[in-house]
Amino acid sequence: MGVAPTAMQCLAHPDGEAATARACRDAGVVMGLSSFATTTLEDVAAASGDNPRVLQLYLFEDREHSKKLIQRAKAAGYKAVFLTVDTPMLGRRNLEIRNQFKLPKPYKIANFTEDSDSAAAKTVMDGASSDTAGGERESKKSTSAPGHHDGKIRTPPAGPISFHTHAPNPTLCWERDIDWLRQQCKPEMEVWVKGIATGEDALLAVHHRVDGIVVSNHGGRQLNGAMATLDALPEVVDAVRGAIPVHIDGGIRHGTEIFKALAL
Repeated sequence: MGVAPTAMQCLAHPDGEAATARACRDAGVVMGLSSFATTTLEDVAAASGDNPRVLQLYLFEDREHSKKLIQRAKAAGYKAVFLTVDTPMLGRRNLEIRNQFKLPKPYKIANFTEDSDSAAAKTVMDGASSDTAGGERESKKSTSAPGHHDGKIRTPPAGPISFHTHAPNPTLCWERDIDWLRQQCKPEMEVWVKGIATGEDALLAVHHRVDGIVVSNHGGRQLNGAMATLDALPEVVDAVRGAIPVHIDGGIRHGTEIFKALAL
């Protein structure tokens, strides 16, 4: 068992992901860390001690960003990366659009800058800085732009990393990207895929030699009407036939849900 990766946990408590890591350590369950955490992966590793931890990963179109994050995770003793594969495009998240959410001071997206005071650390969901001090010059400096396709050429995202602009990646490809990820992670870290919900995709995961699957619907926030993970689980398990481990997240509120998943 483990705690699924959830972004920006300092919104719930000042200790954020470090507190969750300590709780996982004390309970003896795996800590899952979001790429878009408000605590660095190194600080979470320190809080985890010898307890196993995994890093949720969005594979960015600019591979250097992802490569640096993977190298840091390997150095910090993470056991696996969980590649999110259910966000080739971002769902229309009406509440986020309505709320125009910005991460309040002093919190930052901690893993995407070597300088905690840089514009990249302050960008949140849409590429705008959460720090308005510094005027127009700072605002222009910290603006991010999503990728787009003009019908002939794909232009990748630009500017500091933010969730809305950089996490969605419609260029993901089983043949190219899983092999690349395995080369970057092995032998220190396993490669899992997170966001599988059909038997067909489960078979592809096995074919491309991933180390495990997480049946997930992104907490139900990525696509309206998505199948519940518990409903998707039997088809995935049947397709895999024991070749690799199958985990599930989403909808786990009580111990009874764990027994239901095991029974399926």
